Amino acid sequence: MSMNILAIDSSFSYLSVCVQSHKKMLSNIKEEIPYDTDKRIIPVIHHSLENASLAIHDISLIVCGMGPGSFTGTRIALVVAKGFTAAQNIPIVGLSLCDAWAYEERTTHKICLTLIPGPAQRFFARLYQHGDPMCDFWEESLQEIKEKTNKYAFQKNYLLLGVDLINYASAFSNSHAILSEKTLAASLIPKGIKLFQQGSLLPDDASPIYIKHTSTYRKSCDKSKKF
Repeated sequence: MSMNILAIDSSFSYLSVCVQSHKKMLSNIKEEIPYDTDKRIIPVIHHSLENASLAIHDISLIVCGMGPGSFTGTRIALVVAKGFTAAQNIPIVGLSLCDAWAYEERTTHKICLTLIPGPAQRFFARLYQHGDPMCDFWEESLQEIKEKTNKYAFQKNYLLLGVDLINYASAFSNSHAILSEKTLAASLIPKGIKLFQQGSLLPDDASPIYIKHTSTYRKSCDKSKKF
């Protein structure tokens, strides 16, 4: 199926937008914008479409990252994507960046751990095998994530999937992790296409994935003054 696809993700400190046409990546932009996603997202989308020599009415499908991560950043991307959908009648699908990364590695026999930076030196993580989740999302420190993962992996090598993993490599130096650097919005497209083909379109009332904070987590945030 030949499609012009616009993919958007702003689940953490990066805004990522890419355009793919006929299975060829035409534009792929990643900007580090921790605080002004609302001001930058429309210009970045327009720039990405210009790079691809396409207009928004040429887009056949929008794929939007749903988190977990920055709830505000993800919500902004979702609102913009829904706006395009409503104005241009473009179908939209949504999925977690973690699910997208795991889907890309679905043919591996190794357990995959996805890692997304969160607030207060915490991280969102999830374990997968053959592209399927093995557990719910975690929101923990790196040390807690490594300890949990080792229980699942049983001393076997596992793939650590994420972005800028070099920043966290030391935390996993004594584990069985094999680092695998991933892309952002571009990674959403393969599974996004599958969801579209399955008819799994995003409902009108969809909202970003939200991980409910525990009382212990809230206390740690209060102590660090980072919420």
